[in-house]
Formats: sequence, structure tokens, C-alpha cells
Amino acid sequence: MTVSSVTQRMGIHYSGNLQTLQAVLAHVAPDVIRGENDKGLKTFRLFSAVDVIVDKSLVTLEVGLLWFLITPKSIYFSFLVGSRLRKRYVR
Repeated sequence: MTVSSVTQRMGIHYSGNLQTLQAVLAHVAPDVIRGENDKGLKTFRLFSAVDVIVDKSLVTLEVGLLWFLITPKSIYFSFLVGSRLRKRYVR
């Protein structure tokens, strides 16, 4: 069995304070969990899948996908998806 993962990140400039950001995120997602990551940066977790990381004036949205591959067809599918994402997003 093989495990594949893909992480997509998007950075957004933000000049407001944390309380305003948390209030906006609470309107989007009902379950906002506040915390810190291993680098000591403030984080918010939405929908148990999306991480919002606050670093000074930059807010990073991070979504990770994880799937398990069992058959040769699914491994081939993983290769195709990974190749396509690299071609599209890495320049």
C-alpha cells in the first residue's frame, strides 16, 4: 500500500488584527479552532481540513489531501495527478 499527499498553499496579505480575522473565519466555518504551529505562528483550523497560518502581514491558507493507494491502477492515477499538479502550479 502507498500513501500519497498533496498540499496546496495560498498566501494573502492581511493588515488587520487576529480578533477580526477570527470573526471573519467564524462566519465562514462553524468550527474554528485556534492554536499555534511548531514555529510558534498563530493558526486557525477550519472544517478540520484547512489551516490558516498568520505570519505578520501574511495569511497562508493550506489544504492537504491524503489518500491511500492499494491497486496498480490507483498508483498510476496518483502519478498522473501529481504530474499534472506539478506541471500546472510549479514553474
